[in-house]
Amino acid sequence: MNPVLLTATLLLPWVAGALVLRPLRQRLRLTRAGWLGYGYFLGAALLVPFAILASILPGLATPVTLILSLLTLTLATSLLAQWARQFLPTAVPPALPPATRCERWLTLLLLALIAVHLSFSAFELYWRPVFPWDAWQTWLYTAKVWYFNGAPIDILPPGQWPKLADEISYTAQGHHYPWLVPVQSWWLASLLGSWDETQVVWPALPAAIALGLALWGQAVAATRQRLAGPIAAWLLLSLPLLQTHVSLAGYADLWLAGFSGLGLIAITRGLLEAHRGQLLLGLAALTLGLLVKHDAIIWLSCGLLLIGLLRLRQMTTTTIVLTGALLLGLLAVGLSRLGLQLHFEFAYYAQLLWLADSWHLLWYLLPGAILLALLPGSPARATAKTVGLLLAILLASQLLLFGATNASGWVGTAASRLLLHISPLLIFALACIAGASVKALPIRHRWRCAMAILASSLCLLLLVGTWLLLSANSNNKPADALDFKAPQLLVVDGPLRPLYSRLILSPSTNGHAIVSSGPVQFDAETYDLLNVDIDGAGQNKQTFLWRTTARPAKPFTRDLVIGSGKIRLSEDDNWQGEIIEVGLVLYPDTQRTLSLAGLHLEAATPLSLLKLAINDWITPHFWTQISINRTELSASSGLPTLPLLAGLWVLFSWIALRLLTGTAPPVQPLLGAALFAWLLLDARWLHNNYRQALATQAHYAHAADPEALELGDDAALLELARQTRAALGQKPQQVLLVAEDPPQEFALRRLKYALLPHSAYIRKSRVSRRRAASMDAVLWLTTDAWDMQTACPRPLHHTKPVLATSRGILCTLPPQPTALERTPKKQTP
Repeated sequence: MNPVLLTATLLLPWVAGALVLRPLRQRLRLTRAGWLGYGYFLGAALLVPFAILASILPGLATPVTLILSLLTLTLATSLLAQWARQFLPTAVPPALPPATRCERWLTLLLLALIAVHLSFSAFELYWRPVFPWDAWQTWLYTAKVWYFNGAPIDILPPGQWPKLADEISYTAQGHHYPWLVPVQSWWLASLLGSWDETQVVWPALPAAIALGLALWGQAVAATRQRLAGPIAAWLLLSLPLLQTHVSLAGYADLWLAGFSGLGLIAITRGLLEAHRGQLLLGLAALTLGLLVKHDAIIWLSCGLLLIGLLRLRQMTTTTIVLTGALLLGLLAVGLSRLGLQLHFEFAYYAQLLWLADSWHLLWYLLPGAILLALLPGSPARATAKTVGLLLAILLASQLLLFGATNASGWVGTAASRLLLHISPLLIFALACIAGASVKALPIRHRWRCAMAILASSLCLLLLVGTWLLLSANSNNKPADALDFKAPQLLVVDGPLRPLYSRLILSPSTNGHAIVSSGPVQFDAETYDLLNVDIDGAGQNKQTFLWRTTARPAKPFTRDLVIGSGKIRLSEDDNWQGEIIEVGLVLYPDTQRTLSLAGLHLEAATPLSLLKLAINDWITPHFWTQISINRTELSASSGLPTLPLLAGLWVLFSWIALRLLTGTAPPVQPLLGAALFAWLLLDARWLHNNYRQALATQAHYAHAADPEALELGDDAALLELARQTRAALGQKPQQVLLVAEDPPQEFALRRLKYALLPHSAYIRKSRVSRRRAASMDAVLWLTTDAWDMQTACPRPLHHTKPVLATSRGILCTLPPQPTALERTPKKQTP
């Protein structure tokens, strides 16, 4: 990796967008930070029309013409911006008092925290290849196809692959998605001259920096307070879900936060300040969001509805009709792909907001701040009305989407990611309400404020103590712990072998082993906590099993996250009655040896529950395939989460301040308590990032294949892809991927991406002779060892494979004659 060339390539679109926006900066009331932030996303959007032009004229897709074309497009749009400047109202730049020494030091501290977050993300981007799933089956798949094709081309729907036998075409699930996200990686790879899995995702880092800059500038301009900018930027960039999308880059949600989120901020500012320039900026950003993903229709509709509700009296009849028609059209387009169905997933949706770790304290502070600001006499009441109305519209759109359509099935995967799009707006709303309140209410009764914070802390400790006493099973008599050492366990199935005082399971790509305690007898209520002493499993999932007297024939099972400390068994409804057997189903790691020392069962006392909770809070949790959808830093669902406790502490602080300082308590102590609670949660998240960075480096620095993910047998799949590409040659071929085993879904989609530039089509059932004959090659996925002397599977069982490994069998077919070649030649007399 050439860091200078990489940096220059990443900065080119940013410079272009900033130059285009520069003539409009003062007319749009943008600070320098805001101008740079919005400029980056404008520059990213400039690459889309050029990609469309390059798809028509592929000769333009060379490094030199790419740069020259961007310069030409920048010059043309800059002239257009200069001309449009005259139609915008003049604006006086916000006057800010000189920064105090305290403000400078706090700004430096916040900048240091932001730098730490971005450094961890950069570290992940440096080491980690493209992460599953949508990244390499949709967004990066499209970019990789463009790079190897030499220019952008259309991606076709998967259902068309049986009709594409005569030409090389590419299919993907997200074939209808807009081009802005893949064009960023295509641009980067084209200028760098190679497709590198650890380089093509780097545009996410400047996108995150631009998000912070844009929010910084808008917060300062709206509140007229210097500290509002760095605080807002830190709050945004410390959100675990947002940082996850930077670290595991390749998804569109971060980019929608840059267009839709920043667009809604500009609309909010335009309505609060009655400034037409900010309104136009917001509408332009929301419209450009349609170049990212169709989800932007939701936020554009919400923005138009807010403008219509708040500016209705100032609109003419024609404007109202046009706005209503546009809004209805956008909603019709957005709902055309969804079926109307009633669902009730509100409990799970609420859990994602208030119990998961994706948002820190955001969904505790924002509703509370809006409700307090709406009280009579509040200095932030005007701001809260606009922000509250917009938030109600946004949440109503989510209620409609997940409560009245078949999108309810996507709550677990899409709900938090949709809210990530508007996360800049949510932080901006907090900054505006806090800024208006701090200026109007000076701090009073300092000793009473300190006593209120102390009282709230004591109330929280009392609440935790009460929970510990109620959660512990006080009816049980003291019981000694049950230890099942490895030599005592019975090996029921699998290749386990004893070694000293442990049971060893060697690395493997498949299979399992089962160990049992043999006949035992104890009451489930007596022993509530389980600890599995095992090394080499990382945080892999293993399965705990048990039998009861009520159902002795069929055991109950529960998947465990080994490596996260003790597990509370009473969370499972089936852990009850008299237990007659316990055991484990062990799944081997692909690279490391598993070493089992035994099982440990003990009673749930208040002290053991406290230790369990603390261990759950401080134990790091590494990236999984659901990390991109939501952040979960707790392994046990029966324990109070840290965001919940921190939110309760802030609530107790407000109640105590209200009781001790009067009906209008000062905002500064409450704001300080909220920021301190956020900082504690952020410290835990940074510790998790540090441990994750160590694990990432430990894996990829010593991996034989640095492009292989630490998931399943990804290294074996990539090796199969390399051997297949070598067997097929450099010319793109059509390959049919076949697997009749449903668990092979990951392997099929991974191979489709890894086989590029060859065009792969997925078949999950038996393939006919006619369909196989229309392809250049067929690749069967298998878990059994094959050799070169074995014939190919049916229907090519009369053909010898050109490649046979433990993971796949490749069979090629002779070239099929074209229609002209099949036409019989006339005999000459």
